[in-house]
Amino acid sequence: MTSPSEAPGADPGVPVARGVIYLVAGPKSYLGELATSLKGLRRHHPDLPVTVFSPYPIPRGLDADHVEYHSALHPLQQKVDVLRKSPYRQTLFLDTDTTILGPFVEIFDVAEAGNFAVAKAYRFVPTSTGEERLELEHPDQFNTGVLCFDRSEATRALLDRWFDTVCAQDPNDMWPGHNCDQTWFNRLVAESVPEACGVSMITLPNRLYNTR
Repeated sequence: MTSPSEAPGADPGVPVARGVIYLVAGPKSYLGELATSLKGLRRHHPDLPVTVFSPYPIPRGLDADHVEYHSALHPLQQKVDVLRKSPYRQTLFLDTDTTILGPFVEIFDVAEAGNFAVAKAYRFVPTSTGEERLELEHPDQFNTGVLCFDRSEATRALLDRWFDTVCAQDPNDMWPGHNCDQTWFNRLVAESVPEACGVSMITLPNRLYNTR
């Protein structure tokens, strides 16, 4: 595969219009999640540009570009960092545990109505055996496992603010669901930081794009 900026006939100074990025950080076992997600993506979109940020070489047979990415940051901080490094004018970020069940490129058109598109989290209560879902869409919390955003100055300002905030967090007091990238994103939304940065946010229907 060529890198996104080196696609045949492309101007190397101009990023490819639309593409997907993944981050594989932490245990090398996450490459297995990546393989499952990416194979599902390729069943429906064999030609969509995909870039994987990871310190590990990606397995043979996975049709994606690899950016060798090393960082001393906590993986949940690295996630926000790689959003800022996307090579695309319009980026779809997917967590590696995302299962792709059908075509989805219309998400880029939906997101074009604003700068930054994200689905709501679901609302749950803890139980003795795990958790019980109360609502599919939380009234005021977003899930950052699927994000679609543009390359505008407003979006860059939001990503920089998010990165600075999550990097100020003690990594020893950070894990999924606790003081993580999603926690800090929702705190910024509650403080109207996207609006202050000039970002127009779009709420994606999680029944289509981020169902848990």
